[in-house]
Amino acid sequence: MKYKSTPISLALIALAAVSLSAEVVDTSSMRLEFEDGWLTSWTNKKTGETVQFGCRDLAPNDDKAWVYQPGVWWHPSERPKKGETIASDWNMQLSTPQPDEVILTQNAHVNQGPAEAVQWSIQIPLNEIEAVHMPWGLAPARFITADYHTGNFDSPSYYWEKRTGILSFHEWRQRWYLIQGKTGGLLIYCDDPAFDSRQALEWDLSRKGFMTLTNRSMGCAPLSSDLTSSKWVIRQYEGWINEGAQLYQDFLAKTYDVTPLEQRPTAWVANLAFCINKPAAFRPPPYVGPGGVGSYNYNSDWTESLKASKEWLESLAKVVEPDKVMFYTTGWRQAGNDNNFPSNDIDPYFVYTCRMARQLGFHVMLHLHNHLVHDETVFYQRYIRDQSRLMGEGKLEENTADDIPYGVGYCALRDMPMIQRNKDFGSSHYRRMGLDTIMTGYHMHPGWEAYRYMKVANIVAAVQATGADMIHLDVPSLWHDKNDDRFEYNTAQGLRELYKLLRETFDAHGLANVAIATEVMPSEPILRYVDMAQMSRGRSAANLLEGSVPENLIELQMGKDLAQADQIRAAAAAAKKNFDPDFYAKVVSAMPELGQPSILAMANSPWVVGYPHLGNFNPDYGGRKGDPNAATQQNAIQALQIWWAFTNNTIPNTQSTIFADQPISNGRLALGCFWEKYDPRLAKPEEWHRGDIARYHLNNGGAFWVTRPEPLTLRLNLDNGKVLGELNVFKGWSNDSLLQSFYPAKEIEAARETEGYRIMEEITQESLKAAYNDARKKKPKGG
Repeated sequence: MKYKSTPISLALIALAAVSLSAEVVDTSSMRLEFEDGWLTSWTNKKTGETVQFGCRDLAPNDDKAWVYQPGVWWHPSERPKKGETIASDWNMQLSTPQPDEVILTQNAHVNQGPAEAVQWSIQIPLNEIEAVHMPWGLAPARFITADYHTGNFDSPSYYWEKRTGILSFHEWRQRWYLIQGKTGGLLIYCDDPAFDSRQALEWDLSRKGFMTLTNRSMGCAPLSSDLTSSKWVIRQYEGWINEGAQLYQDFLAKTYDVTPLEQRPTAWVANLAFCINKPAAFRPPPYVGPGGVGSYNYNSDWTESLKASKEWLESLAKVVEPDKVMFYTTGWRQAGNDNNFPSNDIDPYFVYTCRMARQLGFHVMLHLHNHLVHDETVFYQRYIRDQSRLMGEGKLEENTADDIPYGVGYCALRDMPMIQRNKDFGSSHYRRMGLDTIMTGYHMHPGWEAYRYMKVANIVAAVQATGADMIHLDVPSLWHDKNDDRFEYNTAQGLRELYKLLRETFDAHGLANVAIATEVMPSEPILRYVDMAQMSRGRSAANLLEGSVPENLIELQMGKDLAQADQIRAAAAAAKKNFDPDFYAKVVSAMPELGQPSILAMANSPWVVGYPHLGNFNPDYGGRKGDPNAATQQNAIQALQIWWAFTNNTIPNTQSTIFADQPISNGRLALGCFWEKYDPRLAKPEEWHRGDIARYHLNNGGAFWVTRPEPLTLRLNLDNGKVLGELNVFKGWSNDSLLQSFYPAKEIEAARETEGYRIMEEITQESLKAAYNDARKKKPKGG
């Protein structure tokens, strides 16, 4: 089974003169047909279903030809020009170790320049399948369900070709996806446990009725004229997506030797029922201890603030079980969130409050970063800049691969160093405080052993100093690096070694119970070392309701052509001035992922617990003052939050306004108390039913599952035939008398009577507003 190309120009690769033989895989269970590296047909012999895939005829002047055509792939800056001929050989091998499985590998040789990657492609007819389910990526929701990450297109995780409008995902969170047919599907994944190559994916919808996908294996430095891909596995299954997810869960357990969470010292994280983001009780206004930071000063009484925080924590402990609550904190460093990484200049007020919370039995998570180092920190000055110069590196004003500081990443895809020069880090809150947020950030290559040891020492010191028992590491994915051969490992392998060292160091210092969490679902290299994952799925829809929409995101989710971007943004901008439920109902209705489970959460449930994204909106403050639709907007934001909690196996989110006297808070708190009492655990994928958004086992032996009776409504079902409640995105809760029985009304009423609660209310409202107003009168440092 072999394809072999003749010397051709990549831009002319689709000409009829290039003729490669078709290949057929025919077993007792299925039949797959390939032609010129395209998967063209699939027949599930067990169910009788056949899907005819396309075989794209790319014109010579098609700018997308170099992206999607199977065969040898060059970097955009190095690919052959039109009319240029480069000799290359490329072949595919297909094998069938069992009737439901095909192994696909590729080899390439080029006579000019290194072979950077090889790829094969699929063109999917959208009217013949239910959906394409991906573990990570931006994609039109009409056709694809995904776990969205709403970063900008300039992030190192993916490459956006502005000329063609193509999005390339060169660093998957996990390297797999499902093509779901009407009676069964195909699970496609990469079998590369050593992480010797990197995978990339593009999708394109420019041909009406089809979605084109590439499956690319990228070599790691040092590159040569020869390249062998990793193994791609095409696995057929019968039934719904849960069957495919179960197959991948089994593969992960076997291939990466992942210990089930219940057998780890950190198993306690599975018992969490509440996530409280950025709790106000952990900071006096505005987030810092005595003396202030930068040019900002304030006059609040630190002693009184600590007393109020203590009483608030004690009041909360009467409402919920402290051991079921996690506080996710970002304000624990004096530099604030996202500034001056990895500096650990700890706010002393935070240390006091953190230890009070831990003594009461609450859990505290520290927000940290995985590989970002800022230039103003002692860490950079001492260990990166000066160390690099000792090694003969570090001409800091240059942008070539040889002149960046040693240990700093160099993106092979964009052919530029991983340096964010003079970027505005952090949030507008810190700018209002007068903190300098303009700085240069360096993204470190984890294959450099020195950085791993320095970073781990930095993290462990922070945990020991604060008493926290959870850490969150931002940005778990890493880029395809041009300088991998400088270090012992490529970036994926280096990331694995970083998390391994972190876990081993925690264990060796009596911190085996400290949980490690990462932003979005962990990739395969770090899966065995991660206990929790921050889930951002669908974040863009909440942004839409609040009026903050990332560029190109609405049109991508609605399956619109990129050319319509300006029109859609203009319509959204006009509507958000006065919240229009009808407009947003149409937009949210166009996102069918709201009716789909997350296969990523489904497949990873034995090892990882989800928790909400820090940016989740607090419904208590949703809507605009005077807007008659404000209550509807509040309901919608809460409904979307809870929807994503179910689809991602994420613990319910409750902000520090947990005692707010509003029905929507009551519903959210009641759901958390239900979680606390019955301890739902996600069922194995094979136990799910078609139509489930989520399915759980309860500690009383019962079952709990979530369905969608109509497009924008969640129904929470119990196996005794009762309904816990229904939640509509724009109408709020209904049929929820059983759910309301879990709301701890008496305990909350008693908590409100405490002096500490009254002081906390004053701190979080009047004093904080006054601090903001005072800061706005001053010109913020750094812009």
